[in-house]
This record gives sequence, structure tokens and C-alpha cells, in this order.
Amino acid sequence: ILAAFGILPERVLDLIGWTQAIGGTLDLVRGRLPLGHPNSVAAVILLLMPPAVVFGLGCDKGFWRLFHLACAALMFLGVLFALSRSAMLCLVMILAPTMLYLIWRARGWRRLVLGGLSFVFCAALVAIALYLFSQYDFSRYWSRGYHEDASVTRRTDSLYTALAIWGDYPVFGISPDAFYMRFDIRKDWDMPSRDEISGLLFYKSRVSAETPHNLLLMALSEFGLLGGSLFLLLLFFLLRLVWRARKQPFISDYDRLALSGLLFGFCGFLLMQIFGAELLAALRASIVFWVMAAFTAHYAGLVEDEAKRFAENTTISHTNPSDRFDTTEAMGMP
Repeated sequence: ILAAFGILPERVLDLIGWTQAIGGTLDLVRGRLPLGHPNSVAAVILLLMPPAVVFGLGCDKGFWRLFHLACAALMFLGVLFALSRSAMLCLVMILAPTMLYLIWRARGWRRLVLGGLSFVFCAALVAIALYLFSQYDFSRYWSRGYHEDASVTRRTDSLYTALAIWGDYPVFGISPDAFYMRFDIRKDWDMPSRDEISGLLFYKSRVSAETPHNLLLMALSEFGLLGGSLFLLLLFFLLRLVWRARKQPFISDYDRLALSGLLFGFCGFLLMQIFGAELLAALRASIVFWVMAAFTAHYAGLVEDEAKRFAENTTISHTNPSDRFDTTEAMGMP
């Protein structure tokens, strides 16, 4: 959708009922979209793109391979048109290990084929990026008509403000909404002050953006060391659950591939939280994350239970020859 906002003519957008912002294509894409702020949408793309790449390059069926690769290419366009510098950095950081994992897990001639497919896919993404960069201005310096160095200094100020809040409320934090207000939920709230870049919050003469642009510091400032640690432990146990399920010896290649793709996706989203706090401050992005987390946790639990039952049945069949059965049938395989 972000790519469509940037590429489609204005008359097409009017026909489908999308409202453009004033100021041209780049202002439109960086503006508040129906799905939220572009950084929030880019974070969701980082959650969904690694599984699409894993299925696209690791799936054996030709149609679904093309389908997932097409989805991944469209999401790549969305990251470009979000004009999120942190999202582009995180995308490179998560795609590199994803590609290396796929090549590493392949064996024999499949490794050569997969390596070639990965190279072609990456080359296609680079070619798309080069073409779009020749047609559009992705610098973000001219999209609003002024040099945007202030966005970097605003982030630095916001980080120091979050540290100051945590220093004043180290154990329990200042509490949610006490400083960083959820504007996605409370539309009637407004910033104490605004400038050309964003709204401004003030804490003891310290300036901050609406978030500190860092999930860890926002969790510590709002929940304190106690609540922040519990929140981060929840994320850790989610990743641990997926990792433990994919390490089970008696699971199918498809399940291991799917769990690996989902794990890379969660890591990509959390990488983005080094430069943002969408998981706490962006309602739409956080809803997508927790829905994905719930489905993934349930899926990982099913895979792990099935693997344990198969291991137990295999042990029984070896100790009691009269109870021996077909192991392929136990795994639900033809």
C-alpha cells in the first residue's frame, strides 16, 4: 500500500477513495496513512517479509514460491516508500542471515540452486531500488522543503529524556500515558507544542518526541525496572518457545522452515525497536505483532507436542517389539 501511494497517479487514488496529503508524493508517503505512521508500517513489514522470503526460496512448489517472492518484493517496495532509514538498515541486517540460513540448510545441488535463486532475488531488489532512486527523491532532505537534520537531534534528545524519567522513577516507572501519550488511542489529546517535524513533549525542561525511539528505554521509563524486565522477559520467552520448537529432532522440514521464517520475522521487528517503540506506542503495529505472536506460539506448541509424542511412541516401539508401528504414520506422513 505504501508503494501504491508513491507510484499510483492522483486520479487513481481518488477513484479508490484514498486521500492524498498536500505537498507531493514524498510528503504523502511520509504522512500519516490509514495503517499508521510509515515507521510503524515498516516495522510490520519487517515482521512479515522474512517468512515470505523463507517460503519463497525454501518452498518446493513453484506457484507458492513465486507467490511468496512476489509478496516479499512488494513489501520491499513498501519499505522504500516509507522512507524509513532505520527500516532499511534493519531490513539488510535481517535479510542477510535469512539468506545465509536458507543456503546453509540446503544440501548438495540444492545449495547451489538456492544460492543462485538468492542471488537473483537480491539482484532484482537492488535493480528495483536503483530504478526507483532514479525516478524519486528518497533523500528525505527535499521532501519537505528543508534539511531534516533536526530529526536526528530530536531522537538524541528523546533518548536522554527517557533516561531522565527512568532515573526519577527507577523501580515502577512513571506509568503508561503519564508522559508518552498514546495518540493512536486517544485522538482528543494533543501535544503541548509542535514544530515542522513533529509534536513536542517536555519533562523538566527536557524536550522529547512522542516516543523515545527506543523500545527498551520506553519500557524502562514507563514501567520501571520491574515492569520493563517482565515485559522484555515476555518477548524473550516468545522467541525461546519458537527456537525450542524448531530444535526438536522429530519435526518435518516444512515445520522447521516455517518456524525459522517466523523467528527471523520477530527478530526483524524487534531490531526495528532499537530505533523506535512501535510495540508500545503504535496501536495498529502492536496489534499485528501480538496476533502473530499468538498464532506462532500456538503453532510452536502444536509442533513441539507432536514431536514429543512421536519420540515417546518411537521409544515404546523399540522397547516392546510387539507394539512396533509405522513411524511415518505417527508423524502424519503418507
